[in-house]
Amino acid sequence: MDIAAPSPEIGARLRLWKSSSPDRHPVRPRPIVENLGSRLLRALAPKTPKSSTATPPAALTPWSQLTIHTEDSRLSATWFPAQGSAAEAADSGSSEVDEPARGVVVLAHPWVPGGQAYFFRRSRLKALRQAGYHALTFDFPGFGDSKRWKAGFLDRDLTAVLDHVDSLAPGLPKYFWGVSAGGYWGHLALSSRSDVAAAVFEETPIHLIDWSDRVAPQRRWCHAFYRRALAPAYRFLDLRWHAAHLKVSAAGYVSGLEDPGILPEETHELARLAAGQCRIVPNAGHLDVIKRDSKGWIPMVLQIFSTC
Repeated sequence: MDIAAPSPEIGARLRLWKSSSPDRHPVRPRPIVENLGSRLLRALAPKTPKSSTATPPAALTPWSQLTIHTEDSRLSATWFPAQGSAAEAADSGSSEVDEPARGVVVLAHPWVPGGQAYFFRRSRLKALRQAGYHALTFDFPGFGDSKRWKAGFLDRDLTAVLDHVDSLAPGLPKYFWGVSAGGYWGHLALSSRSDVAAAVFEETPIHLIDWSDRVAPQRRWCHAFYRRALAPAYRFLDLRWHAAHLKVSAAGYVSGLEDPGILPEETHELARLAAGQCRIVPNAGHLDVIKRDSKGWIPMVLQIFSTC
């Protein structure tokens, strides 16, 4: 039997999903399985050159860089105070304070060179700060000045970042905005906590292994091995489990119609399970939504956050 031939839509992932139920909370695999699963994911992940954490451009002033310590790692992060907030006034030396910040938005970057610097472009940070939100960007392990990815799934690092927000802005509501891999690990982190008010997921695959099946078909034998030898890890990484257990008050999903790794029906399915809003952008490939539809997607994000 040729284990590389079946498409992801008709192979083992469907059997695993149909034999399970989103009514049951996803069960984290045993440590040895998680560590093996994370190491194989790291080996299969697109290679990105290592570089130091980038300095935000002058247009994003004021900002401050910080370090977040986890159980076995160290993450580089950047804090952007809301426009007109007391935090911004303190950072800029101004005495003018318009009103208290509305909350803190944690932004999780896609798997691209530069890590959190991905958010230093386009208009996400500007829009959030103008709307009254503090923003926190960070580098996943292996990016920027963060330590390398050792073992364990990356939702553990994101959980540490979300916990750290309480010391930066105690008492303020927390929000989440994840793009691609950032949105993927965000599902795993948020499905087991209830202190995040709302979350949006931009161009997030329903499963990293199935996404890789489509964009790197030459590695299908590795993906088939993962599904069979590491079935508990593979099942845990299926976002349908986690979307059904998100405890946020509001959620939003978006993807591009021309994205080769994310099917529109999968984005709709995640939104349905999370009881969230969904947007499919025509003529957009992967990581194209912010280029093609920033005037539609960003207002949708702000509207979702403002309801909580």
